[in-house]
Amino acid sequence: MHYGLFFDQKSVSLAQADPANDEILQAAQAWLKAASGAPLREAPDSSQVGKDGTRTITKPELDVYGQALNDGLLYRVEGDDEAGIRAVRALEAGLGYEPSETLLEAIWHIVTASQVFEMVRDHEALAAFADAWLARYQQHVPSLLQAEAPPLEQLWQVTLAIVAGVVLEDESLFSQGVSQYKQVIDTQVHAEGYLKFIKTIKDGQAFMQQLLAVAALALAAEAATLVGEPLWQYEARGVGMGTATAYIVYYFFFPEKWPWEEETPENMPTSEQVRDAFRQYGAFVAIAQYRVAPRFAEQLLDEMAPLFSNLGGLTSLTHQGQDVSQLKRKKFLGLF
Repeated sequence: MHYGLFFDQKSVSLAQADPANDEILQAAQAWLKAASGAPLREAPDSSQVGKDGTRTITKPELDVYGQALNDGLLYRVEGDDEAGIRAVRALEAGLGYEPSETLLEAIWHIVTASQVFEMVRDHEALAAFADAWLARYQQHVPSLLQAEAPPLEQLWQVTLAIVAGVVLEDESLFSQGVSQYKQVIDTQVHAEGYLKFIKTIKDGQAFMQQLLAVAALALAAEAATLVGEPLWQYEARGVGMGTATAYIVYYFFFPEKWPWEEETPENMPTSEQVRDAFRQYGAFVAIAQYRVAPRFAEQLLDEMAPLFSNLGGLTSLTHQGQDVSQLKRKKFLGLF
């Protein structure tokens, strides 16, 4: 299925719905055509302790990746042919292949370029260029998948394997990524929801690494689910993506309880740092809410949506409500 990588035609039908009294959907629809800095909605702000506070959510400044995602989504949701052409031109200019300082950045770039490619795959402007793009992609991806990597980057290699398997229609590569994903759930996600490797992080980056780890797994699960491999429903010992997402979302509201920096209080994440991290990388929460409704995710979306990230796109538009056909309610151990 080639359409949007992390969303499908059903998603677009929901995104095109009359927002009626749905403030978040209305703001997400406005996001697509808004200028950077444009106000979208007033949202509650629970970080203002003891106050009935609100904050204005605005559209962020987009880099070349964010703009390409914006254009690709305008093409898919609005049928905007000119936006589709702009997204194709970004791919022709080398989107995804710019020199990267780190392996993680290189993987993020090609994952985002993959999503843009999938969104405009049927655009007539891409036709003459698609085969060359795919050939370059097929040469580039193995070097990223085979690179020696620390734990967080290994999780993003799993995501890339699944994504590239879809883009290339490579069943072997896709199956490799699915198997690796399941192994992570089987062995690396603690019953409370944290990724076990973060216990070893002592430099103040444990929160960010947990957040980015869950983002990687969420995008892997969504890309696989949309082509018939329901990884959002995969669990081991009653533990799955709902558990991992609920764990990190909890600390959006209670950053002072983050357990992994207690010995170095100066490294404890502040409320503003946590909110900035979710603003930049937290788009996966809308996908998680749609698929498995983790505890506290709906409340986070009420405060932060519409959520957009270069890692996943405008998920507050593409993932509306809940997929009640697969929804499961879980008890989460230890925290709640």
